[in-house]
Amino acid sequence: MHANWNSILPDLVEAYINWQDSPPTPDCDEQLPHFTIDVFNIFTLQTTVTIILDEEASSPRALLRNGYLGTSPIQPTLAISLSTLELFRRIQLFKASFSVEAFAKLMCHYYKIAYRRHYRAIVADAYEVYITILRAVQKRVDRVLGRDVPDWRVMNACPPCGYEVSSTCDESCILEDEPPMTWSRMVCMDGNMSLKRIASIGARARGDLRVLGDSDYFLPSSFVDQFANEVRSHKQDDNVDAPPDDTGGDPTDGADPSQCTKNWKASASEDKKGMWGIFDETGIFASACQHGMILWLINMVRSGELAKYPLAIAAKIIDVLPQKCLNGYDIGCDFAKTLQNSSLGERWRVHGSRCCVNAFHGCSHNYWCQLNHHPNVIVGMGIEDLETLEHVFSASNQLASITRYSSPYHRRLAIEQYFQQWDAEKYANLSVMIYNNYVQALNIIETDTLALNEAMSSMHVTVDMLRQWQVEEHEYFRTLGREAPWDVHAMAYVENLQELRSLRAQLQKASTQLVNSIPAGYTFALPQSGSVNYNAETSRMRKAETERRYLVEWERALAIECTEMELHMGIPVTWESTDALYQETLRYMANRTYERALDKLQQLVVKRLFELHKMNLSQTAYRVRTHISKSLQKRCKAIRTAVNSYNKAAAELNPPRAPLDWLKVSHYNFLDEFELLKDTRNDVRKRPWVRPDAREMMRQLRRLDRANEEIDRCNVQARRLYTAIADEHDQFLRVIGDLKAAEDPLHGIAVEYCERRLNVNVRHIERLHQLASLKGFTGNLSRGRRKGAPPPTPSPSAHPPIAQNGPNVTAESPAGNAAGLTAYNIPSHNHIHSDDGDGGDSDGEDDDETQGDVGNLVDFMGNASR
Repeated sequence: MHANWNSILPDLVEAYINWQDSPPTPDCDEQLPHFTIDVFNIFTLQTTVTIILDEEASSPRALLRNGYLGTSPIQPTLAISLSTLELFRRIQLFKASFSVEAFAKLMCHYYKIAYRRHYRAIVADAYEVYITILRAVQKRVDRVLGRDVPDWRVMNACPPCGYEVSSTCDESCILEDEPPMTWSRMVCMDGNMSLKRIASIGARARGDLRVLGDSDYFLPSSFVDQFANEVRSHKQDDNVDAPPDDTGGDPTDGADPSQCTKNWKASASEDKKGMWGIFDETGIFASACQHGMILWLINMVRSGELAKYPLAIAAKIIDVLPQKCLNGYDIGCDFAKTLQNSSLGERWRVHGSRCCVNAFHGCSHNYWCQLNHHPNVIVGMGIEDLETLEHVFSASNQLASITRYSSPYHRRLAIEQYFQQWDAEKYANLSVMIYNNYVQALNIIETDTLALNEAMSSMHVTVDMLRQWQVEEHEYFRTLGREAPWDVHAMAYVENLQELRSLRAQLQKASTQLVNSIPAGYTFALPQSGSVNYNAETSRMRKAETERRYLVEWERALAIECTEMELHMGIPVTWESTDALYQETLRYMANRTYERALDKLQQLVVKRLFELHKMNLSQTAYRVRTHISKSLQKRCKAIRTAVNSYNKAAAELNPPRAPLDWLKVSHYNFLDEFELLKDTRNDVRKRPWVRPDAREMMRQLRRLDRANEEIDRCNVQARRLYTAIADEHDQFLRVIGDLKAAEDPLHGIAVEYCERRLNVNVRHIERLHQLASLKGFTGNLSRGRRKGAPPPTPSPSAHPPIAQNGPNVTAESPAGNAAGLTAYNIPSHNHIHSDDGDGGDSDGEDDDETQGDVGNLVDFMGNASR
């Protein structure tokens, strides 16, 4: 069946384009060849239609030319109207779980006939062919728009991320290049187990062996499998049912195990239990930009999140995206080590990109990890949380009900269709997201600046002091629980000194014994036989001399080693046994086991108390507090083990220390309650930054830094979006004009596509105008030029839609705000208001200052479509 459809598919595509460009008249000339066929048309409820046959047209092409698609590629006896199939497609775009069976039942309801499973098969087959035709038509539209080059969607689908602006095309009003961004792009990636596909059961064979190979969303399996053996899989827990071919390890196997890794694996194991074996495809591994636009998808086959999936995404980032990307992953801290140890390590380092953790998931990581990898502390991050894929998966989970029993081809087709609509919705939301982020950042600056200034004034603290405290906090947790290098080297030095002195004593004893073995009044004489055994005496002397020479060489080597250590450690005079540093090191060596147990306990308890402080913040949401709480419960087990180790070491001291009560330690809420900290070498209680008020000021300062970074990033992204809209508009008019002049039948479809895009862009312009009108707006919304692009050609419309030479838009120039945006009109017939609760004006009235020339564009495209 598929082979028969594929043989006539090019003719069907041409017939569909012709039908869209010039639908046939309903009049039927009975003198011409024709035939009558049963149909489903949910709009007219016709049961039969008469189709005129052209001389060279087959019945499937003739049907399509008249707006119907036959249910069979050869001599169809039933057809479904294209408008009916399009209705089903659009329902699925906005309700992905709406199944073919449900739509078939809906048609039967309208036709007042009993539903039979045969109708479901008819609709499914016709709908698949219809989607195939639409995909072929869209490829033609992409070709005329110049969007058929490899990776075009990834590079250009999100203008705020990828439309880097250089300067204007008019030398009379040159704009400076956009300010450098710390991170050129922010990317997030994660896996989702919802979109599974069940494997074949028993001996049942699968009939549909096709694979959707021309998708620009899915990465090919051959590319992903290049990284299958990059890391060696660690041994899994006995209580986890591993997948049959889970080779290559998970994304953390390339790094030393950490508490973050253990928490992630403990959570992941719940998804693995009892799942393997029943499903063939177990989900998708996705990546997206910070605005939610999908970059790449990977099909996970009989496995969880293997290392090869994020490594393949990292490889695409290196190959396709510009340098210095920030990649958010819920285990980004340990995956960064895996990445560095892989074949991509050097390329990733040269690329200048780095990994971090997502804001929500990062709250369950230990405090040292949060100080390095959490978005709140990363310079240039802004207020982005990189939890985008949580929203993506929450919405895409509705696909699960229709992909569970699909063939691989239909599953991928449904997923691709869903994410195409997702990207269209995310594009329509770009200006709203930029506007809301700008408002949020302004609110943070306004409220936190006042609160921080008042707190600093009351405590007599400066911003420089707060930044120094942040550095000290980072350094403290970097060395927390570790032996100081001086302690380690001092122990080695003292051990060498002790061994050297012991050797010297042995050498002195050996030399003395050798000398004393010489008889008094010794005189040389020739060997004689008698009471003295010459051979035995010779052997004994040789052994004594060999031992002495060995001790001499050993003593010389140790003396040289001690001298070198003294030079490196800056010790001017060799320590004597009475020196204070020598005695202190001896005491530390005697109590080392106790000290190490105490340091470990300090590390765990202090981190726990600092994480509890974060959980008790008023701004922390309930779900985040719950997430932190579960993580702390797991960490309490580690604290309990550390308490047991401490009690064991304390009992072996002379005199022994009192043991710790686990119940008491587990209920500590403040550092002052942990009296044992006074015995540690690095008592945190003496630090000024551990006080709750000081920590709150440090948090507010970080929040202000991120808010100011967000303002800068939104300024850049708003101008990129503005320029992309202008360039796209010029391209649309040029392409539509060329298609109309050439009388290309693709003209009608291109016009429809451009009209939809135009209406979205008009909405963006309105929102950007509201952004420019904000008090505190510091950006520039005059049109720029994309880097590497030639100057835009004049628009064929009477007036250009966007002012190419508009003045800079600043908060200090309200008139400039309007002038920079007067080129795009908000058409009254579109009824675009700001009463949707997304931060705009609630009166719903269009701003007169936004009136311009988009009305000309609407008229032009309307005339072009006619």
